[in-house]
Amino acid sequence: MHEMSLVEAVFESLLPLCADNGWKRVEKVTLKIGTLRQVIPEALLFCFETAAAGTPLEGAMLDIQEVPIRQKCRHCGLEWGGEIPLGRCTACGSTEVDTISGVELDIESLEVAVDDDEKS
Repeated sequence: MHEMSLVEAVFESLLPLCADNGWKRVEKVTLKIGTLRQVIPEALLFCFETAAAGTPLEGAMLDIQEVPIRQKCRHCGLEWGGEIPLGRCTACGSTEVDTISGVELDIESLEVAVDDDEKS
């Protein structure tokens, strides 16, 4: 299950932030995850909840925002999207195609409890 390795990567970024900033509790984590990561949201949520136990992230809500695949032809500049990446430009037939989105794993935002009554 590669979802656990993705969660571990997120926690490697977030736990030091919590320690460095004195955050005792994270309320919400918003992740942008590209379609090409082939993440099963339910599995990611399970892994997140499991890994969060005993950390400042325990009980935090996980918001997953899927980023669709976008590609661009280096030859003619055409951009397109879709569920399945194509290896060839539909306009000019070039195979010089770049994937410009759909592979992300980004922490988009956090909601953190500053104290027992406040969020920021």
